[in-house]
Order: sequence, then structure tokens, then C-alpha cells
Amino acid sequence: MIAPPPPPAAASRPVAFYDTECFPNYWLLKFRPRGGQAYGFRLRAGQSFSDAEVARMRLLFEAYTVVSFNGNYYDVPMITSALMGYTAEQLKWLNDRIIVDKVKPWELGLPEWSPADHVDIMEVIPGAGSQKLFAGRIHYKTMRDLPYEPDHYLSEPEIVEVDTYCENDLGQLEALYDAVAPQIRMREALSKRYGLDLRSKSDAQVAEAVLKRRCEQAIGQRIFKPNIDWGLKFRFKVPEFIAYQSPQLQHALEMVRASVFTINPPKSMYGGGGDDVKGKCVPLPPQLEGLTVTIGQTTYKLGIGGLHSQEKSVAFISDENYQIRMPDVASYYPALIINSGEVPAALGAAFAEEYSQIRAARILAKHTAKDVKLKLAELKKELDARECS
Repeated sequence: MIAPPPPPAAASRPVAFYDTECFPNYWLLKFRPRGGQAYGFRLRAGQSFSDAEVARMRLLFEAYTVVSFNGNYYDVPMITSALMGYTAEQLKWLNDRIIVDKVKPWELGLPEWSPADHVDIMEVIPGAGSQKLFAGRIHYKTMRDLPYEPDHYLSEPEIVEVDTYCENDLGQLEALYDAVAPQIRMREALSKRYGLDLRSKSDAQVAEAVLKRRCEQAIGQRIFKPNIDWGLKFRFKVPEFIAYQSPQLQHALEMVRASVFTINPPKSMYGGGGDDVKGKCVPLPPQLEGLTVTIGQTTYKLGIGGLHSQEKSVAFISDENYQIRMPDVASYYPALIINSGEVPAALGAAFAEEYSQIRAARILAKHTAKDVKLKLAELKKELDARECS
């Protein structure tokens, strides 16, 4: 068995929030403890931080549990470089490498540095979007756009305005952190259970990390990512439990069975950029393009991610003849994965056992929660009846 590392010390430090701003002649780090005043660290053209300022910044990042939005991929490498002695101009060059050229932090050649206890909430918040988008969704009181273009050379009055803008972003960050507090607490509990720091991970990333750790503990050795065979061609192995009665669906299934799929490298491997960097690593084979099937009165188009209904808008209304039902199939996709008999090559047979255990525990937890809610509702009715009598 592999002994897990000690869990992160999530509750031993007070919480603080930080953010950075970058312009050709100005760089700013603002750091604000919860309920306190913000610390500001500023560089103007040609300046780098003194040893005393570097020591003060390091001390703050050691003393607090710090919270950021996209800190792991942007702010941490920028602060690392500021601690190394980068000037404002050099930091703007690094900023453009990260944002414009989309260079990953681990590709920058920087020394390893990170806050002692860090929570990046970007992945924790469901969905994709900017900090301002999410702040709008929770109805934060003040929304402000960056007051100047990133390549603009700031005057002294404009620097004051950027400082105010950054202060507002810290308020948004604190509000978002409070909004996802239940998700953070759940991640803290799982972190302690599995000896991992899961507080900055999305739901899918948490699941991947936990499953990997359980498989490692089951087989008694570390598991590493396998090398991907880009350009691999393969056919979909149709599970035995998939079969259809209608000729249309049978024909669609045979087309899928006969199709050859490929794994293509993401565009980022070739230095590409833009919104399609994540790419379609498994494109739809040409013979399946435009393939549709009709089930009942609804037409669906086949895609790599599943079936997509084709109506542009639709409304369903219940009346004396029709009832709207929303059946809930317990752990539908996990059941498909388990019943397929397929396992990831890196995890091996341990995957099936550990994944089945996780699914069983999840179903039990859902049933238990449902029973508790019913009992609480019955208890409330009983108490209300006593008060009325």
C-alpha cells in the first residue's frame, strides 16, 4: 500500500485574496486579508522589487491561505517572476507569452514557487467563463471592465484608476469564494481522506484524482499517464448490451460499428491558438456526418458527444391527456462504463473494482439523503400539527 502524503493545512491560516494587473509601464499585486486593508506592491517602468519587498511578499504568501481566480495558470508565474527581479517591462513580456502566445506555466522555464496554501477557484466554479461573468451570475454589486487596453502606457492618474479597478476585482473574488464555500468544504474533506489537495480542481478533476489515488492504493504502486499514440485508428467496440429493434437504429448502429475513428493531436501541439486549442481530438468520421435518427417524434443528430435533438425551440405542456415526467436513472453513465467492461490502460483491472465501489457508495448516499429529507419533512409536519393543537 502507498502511504498518502499529509493533507493540506486548510484551516491553520487566515484567508486572503490576491490579484495582479499588468501594463507596459506598470505592474500591480494587490493582497487583501479577509476583513482587512489591501497591501499593494507596485512596479513602474524600469523598476524591480527590493530584497525587503520580496521578503514581505513571500511572508504574506506564507502566512495566509490565499485565494485567486486563475492564479495557477497566470498570477503565480507572474508573481514568481516578480520575486526573481523582473521589471515591469519584463513582466509585460511574460504576460504576453502567457495570454497572447498561450504558453503553459510549466513551459516558461521559471523556478518552482507557489503560495504555501493556495485555492484557485476558477475550476471549482461550474462551467467556463471569466471572473466577471461569474460575478454577474451571483449579482455582485459592482461590475467594472479593465479601464485601459492591456498595451496602454498608463499615466499616474490612470494608475490610480487601475488600482481601484483591481480592488473591485478582489471584492468579486471574495464574493465568489463565499458562493462556492460548500464545494470548497467538500473538497477539503476529500483532500483529508485521500491525502491530496483537491481544493482547486473541478468536479471532473476531483473524480480523476480520487480514482487514480484509489487505484494506486489498490495495486501498491504509482500510476503514470501513458504516452498517447497520436494518429491511432480504431473501431468502436459495441457492448453486447446495446441492441435495437427498429431498422433505422439498427442501420445507424452498424454504421458506427463499421466506422474508423482517429485520435488527432490538439492544435496547441503545433503552436496553434484560439478557442479551438482544446480541439476535437476524436473527430466524427465523414460517413457519420449528418447522420440522424428519429425516436418517437424527435429527430436526433449523431455526434461524438452523443445525440443532439434538432428542434430550435419546443414547449411541452401537461393537460388532461399528457403528463410531463422526468425519470431519474441512477448513475446512468457510470453503469454504462462498468457494463462495457472497458478499462483505461494506465489503471488496469483495478479501475473496474474501484469505480464500482465509488458508484455503489454514491447510490447509497443519494438514497440515504432522500430518506433523511423524507423523515425531516414528516417531523416538520408533526411539529406543525402539535403547534396548531
